[in-house]
Amino acid sequence: MRSTGRLPRWGATLGIFLLALAAGGRTARAQEDLELQLFRPRLEIAAERTPDKPFRDITGDFAQRAVELKVNIPLGPTIFHPQSEHLLGHQVFAQVQYASAPTDISFLSRTPRLQTGAVRVAALFLSQHLNLYGGMLGASFAEDDKTIHNLDARFSGLGFGTYRKTEKLTFLYGGVVSYQYGRRLTVPLFGVSWRYRSRWSLFSVVPFLAKTTYTGSEKLRLSFQLAVAGNRYRFSNEGDFPGEPETIFLRLRQARLGAEIEYFVTRDTSFVGEAGVQNARTLDFTRTSRPDSDFFSEPIEPAGYVKVAWRHTFGKSLVEKMQERRGKP
Repeated sequence: MRSTGRLPRWGATLGIFLLALAAGGRTARAQEDLELQLFRPRLEIAAERTPDKPFRDITGDFAQRAVELKVNIPLGPTIFHPQSEHLLGHQVFAQVQYASAPTDISFLSRTPRLQTGAVRVAALFLSQHLNLYGGMLGASFAEDDKTIHNLDARFSGLGFGTYRKTEKLTFLYGGVVSYQYGRRLTVPLFGVSWRYRSRWSLFSVVPFLAKTTYTGSEKLRLSFQLAVAGNRYRFSNEGDFPGEPETIFLRLRQARLGAEIEYFVTRDTSFVGEAGVQNARTLDFTRTSRPDSDFFSEPIEPAGYVKVAWRHTFGKSLVEKMQERRGKP
């Protein structure tokens, strides 16, 4: 029941960052695309389904469905700095995220509901050279429906900057520091936002996410993405693993290849449909939060997935407000 192919052990620490990339920009400049993906005020509600698929080496099936809510709200007005030699302006945000995923694991005596959530404060700064600098501080959790009543918060921080090479090419750099279950994890970040054709753009954070988008019109956008994801949940052992602790850890890891179509009902409201395949999937149970304490590790056969979402953006981004202030279209 051991998996030979392992995704990065610390991949889950980037969840606070990568989940913010679901809503992209519609402008023609790479720098604005990057800001809109990370910090545009928005609300998103999504639902996802992955059908039953067998484990590779043992008898049993795995299936999951999920609902998710993401909110990004400005805290106060945008502050401009007309007298500063370095900054044009800054904006502070509150970010809230929650997901609930009933998970069918056939050899367990119950159907656990895996829940994740996060609350963060984020700040974004725009320099005189039109580079963006930002940071996030917050807390998150990953629990099942039995342990959530006594949840264990995970704290994390993110800092990043951009280098605007041209109007069409922007580089991203930074890092994530998290404190999870008594362990500190540090992950560097490097990415790129590139408008390589008039209608085509690329956003990537190495080696976790690559997303290319085709903007067909003001109403329609098509994206293709490859992502590596994972999470570790505190899990109540209800007698399914005799001799193991009452509270153990469930870990899910996977790679995902998908296509997404987004239709804009209005400029700020859209409906999204996504479908694809999940591969390199592994289910682990561990005694502690340390990756070397696993007592169960089983690959899951590849499976398709479908996802639908409703997105609404409101207000304007920091770059858009600065353009208006300067009288640019």
